[in-house]
Amino acid sequence: MPDVADDLLPAPDAVVLPERPHDAHKGTFDYLAANEPMSLLVLVIHCQFGGRPLMTAVLQEILQYIAKSPDVWFARHEELANWALAGNVDEHTYRSRYFDGAGG
Repeated sequence: MPDVADDLLPAPDAVVLPERPHDAHKGTFDYLAANEPMSLLVLVIHCQFGGRPLMTAVLQEILQYIAKSPDVWFARHEELANWALAGNVDEHTYRSRYFDGAGG
């Protein structure tokens, strides 16, 4: 999954309204929860604006919202990798996930 911050937010030197990252991450989570079970959402908060008090409050609000879902697992990359290796999870390419069998 692409980094939502890079896809939906302006350049780091632009003014970022707190509603933009909040709405982008909440909307992405809601879509994934409804349509793609076992999906992965990577939250990236860049230090050039993520360490500011207002953005910290927005991040806290997003995490609290996501944590309400009983099917969420907050994991570090290492934990996710160990889970995948222990479960012998097959790799799914972007092509096989979205285009194979799509009829051309």
